[in-house]
Amino acid sequence: EGFNRVMFGFNQGFFHVVINPFSKVYTFLLPQQVRTCIQNAGKNLAYPMRLINNGLQGKGHAAWDETKRFSINTTLGVLGLFDPATKWYNIPVHDEDFAQTLGKWGTGPGPYLVLPLIGPGSGRDTFGRIIDYPFNLASWLVGARPFFSNNDISFKADQYTTLLQTQFDPYSIVRTLYSVDREKDVRDYVIPKIFPNPDPSIGAVFLKPTSDKFKKRGKTRRVRIPTTGRKLAYTYWKQRQRAPWVMILPGLGSHRLSNSSVALAEMVYNHGYNAVSISSTMNFEFIRDAGTGCTPGYPPTDCRDLAIVLSTIRNDLLEKYPDSSSATAILGRSLGAIQTLFLADMQSRGVLGQVEFSGFVAVNPPPDLLYALRQLDCYFAVPGQMPKEERQDFVQNTLMKAIALGKGQLKPTGPIPLTRAESKFLIGLVFRFSLRDLIVEGQRKDNLGLLKHDPDSFVRQPLYHEVRRITWEDYMHHFVLPQALKAYPEKTEADLVRCSSLKSIQGSLGGNPDVRVQINDNDFLLAPGDVAWFSQTFGNRLVRFPDGGHLGNQHRPEVQDSIMRSLAEVCKP
Repeated sequence: EGFNRVMFGFNQGFFHVVINPFSKVYTFLLPQQVRTCIQNAGKNLAYPMRLINNGLQGKGHAAWDETKRFSINTTLGVLGLFDPATKWYNIPVHDEDFAQTLGKWGTGPGPYLVLPLIGPGSGRDTFGRIIDYPFNLASWLVGARPFFSNNDISFKADQYTTLLQTQFDPYSIVRTLYSVDREKDVRDYVIPKIFPNPDPSIGAVFLKPTSDKFKKRGKTRRVRIPTTGRKLAYTYWKQRQRAPWVMILPGLGSHRLSNSSVALAEMVYNHGYNAVSISSTMNFEFIRDAGTGCTPGYPPTDCRDLAIVLSTIRNDLLEKYPDSSSATAILGRSLGAIQTLFLADMQSRGVLGQVEFSGFVAVNPPPDLLYALRQLDCYFAVPGQMPKEERQDFVQNTLMKAIALGKGQLKPTGPIPLTRAESKFLIGLVFRFSLRDLIVEGQRKDNLGLLKHDPDSFVRQPLYHEVRRITWEDYMHHFVLPQALKAYPEKTEADLVRCSSLKSIQGSLGGNPDVRVQINDNDFLLAPGDVAWFSQTFGNRLVRFPDGGHLGNQHRPEVQDSIMRSLAEVCKP
């Protein structure tokens, strides 16, 4: 791992200094259609490699398909620049390499390796690349291999940049995704035909920006947070004309540039507002630069930090754009929605500070944070309820299916081919990664001695193995609440748990005309009776949807229109 992290760091630096700037110029000079033609030609030249490896694996039909593809694309496709074999004849692609052949023959992947300028792989992959090299015709053309590689990178540079920006430990994420993806390729994994019955919350993956260019139009600034003395980054999108500002508070652990955060910003911007995106209080960026503690998770403390951050950002924007509107609203989702309502309570009690917000819109806020976190634990623990001999296959097959679906086979218009158990596990897994990252970053900031392994260690696998055993409920009871008791010695743990619930501020929320709430009746983070509580508390200021789970319907136009109507009601220029 030590060697791999050094090489990953080198590759990351080389990407930032050389590859990404070159890719931006290259993309500007060559339109996507031209780059696609070049990519087609590169794939066509790798025909001998695919032919041989399909043959070595006994896939005669696939080898014949590749031969037909090469013949058609080389002739009718003008030396492979175009792909009539797919467009006109619907001949499938069978990408096979020697590492996959070795895997088919029973060779294990060996150690995970990151090589300079080449990137992630395994011992099996490294040996396979050597064998494959002469069977790619581009290897015999001077400069062709690096040219085609750089052309391929131009399609992925923005995606890789986002990964490096938004992930606490990109090395760990890349290792996991790469390893699962390669295992999928070796197994020739095909999504099985099942009767789909996913948790509707899985639909949250469809909330993405509609324009690839929108994120690039955002401007990022850094403000010094007075309570920490450090600078926190935020990203904003400003209208040319005078317009109200909308501060977006994301869900648990989300980064300001994650797909969901940028999608909400785009939605807000397209309806005529200025949009501002910050990272979650449980994201490594906020913990490192703006959190006064090292164990985020107690809403009153987190919202005190959040109020200072929002006030500082708002003042920074008004100083930079003195003629812009001072009207500012908050739009929060999930954990951000809980915080939105706590901030509304703080404003009504006059303890919010300098800033005055025009209105508050909360989307899918779970009233009881501790109950919601227990539900995330239950979802992650789905494999543990299975017979021991089935668990590993379930986890591996679910991850391979997720990787396959992530490569374009998942559409919001059709059924999601996941079982209820698979969807629950994937939801729990995503949030368990968030828990790992916030624990490690928090303990790097202020080591409380609760972990056996050093959170600052360069080699992190032993640390991660330890943290993996910590549940969300463990985190609340062993990290968050003990620190909150030190900050509020007059309270008991029961008092703190009660104060973490929106029900503790019901009176304030019920009488606040500047608050709007939107929920889904079948949200798995809602406890029995919560829907009735929302209706009783907010009355006609509540919008209910019967379906969608937790955040699973925000890609739907009717849900987005409802959010924007609520925002228009509370945010006046």
